[in-house]
Amino acid sequence: MASHIPTGSLRPHTTGGSTFPVFLSSADEAMQFRNRVQGLVQKSLNSQLSFRAWLQTFPVWRWEEMAATTVPAGGSANDLFVQKARESSVTIVLLRDRLRPGTKDELMAVKDDPEVELKVLWFPRRRLRFAPETEVQRFLFGPDAKNIFHEKLARPNSEDAWQTLAANLIDVLLMALRSDGRRPYVSRV
Repeated sequence: MASHIPTGSLRPHTTGGSTFPVFLSSADEAMQFRNRVQGLVQKSLNSQLSFRAWLQTFPVWRWEEMAATTVPAGGSANDLFVQKARESSVTIVLLRDRLRPGTKDELMAVKDDPEVELKVLWFPRRRLRFAPETEVQRFLFGPDAKNIFHEKLARPNSEDAWQTLAANLIDVLLMALRSDGRRPYVSRV
């Protein structure tokens, strides 16, 4: 990282430093968590910032809402994921038990990218003690996932899960507020 970049900050999307897109991706099996994260961003961050007349906003870009229609000609969905992860201020990936090859490829493509602030939240289902490992578990604890840091949220509707989600969103807010001096992804003249 260059010394001119404030430590622990997010890159704004546009000049003026007030828009910090949250790129949200998950498999369909994690839909309820995707909706929960989006609701927390909109109701807990955006509405409160707006009520207090702060200029910062955190639009949510949902992967499934853009992937079907905007893959560039000659490109792949993975290329689009990487592009949107780079354009966003933070990328949040929600995992449950299954890991499709595309999701794995997307994570591998951005895990070491210095332009991507990546947060991986894992909501495993309750398993029997001797049940085989899930695809997500094998991946996250395997050699390929080196440098993919994640948080495991046991019992998704528990107080611990809500606190972990809130802590991650507060972290995003604090990084955004420290972003003075960061060059935006898009420069408007």
